[in-house]
Amino acid sequence: MKKELRDALVEQFNFELESGYIYKAMELYFELENMKGFAHFMNRQAAEEVEHAYKLYHFLLEMDEEPEYKEIPKPDTKGFKGFKEVFQLAYEHEQEVSKRIR
Repeated sequence: MKKELRDALVEQFNFELESGYIYKAMELYFELENMKGFAHFMNRQAAEEVEHAYKLYHFLLEMDEEPEYKEIPKPDTKGFKGFKEVFQLAYEHEQEVSKRIR
């Protein structure tokens, strides 16, 4: 595998993990606000992102490449101004995820 492709896959692997981390922070916000349905939704989003990460992880291993874990920034859990803002941020983040995949 060319280094450029390997590096892009490793970057996406880590971005998917970071995305899961962000959604878990959003889940916590909703739990603390006693919005259980929204919390459950964010939990499912987080699980989906981690699933994507591990598909990349296993693909790298199948190609005899080593997945590399990078540092993940701490997500905000308390700075949200309500559920509408959380979903707007989640939507914008999903757009970035999709852009990076393309």
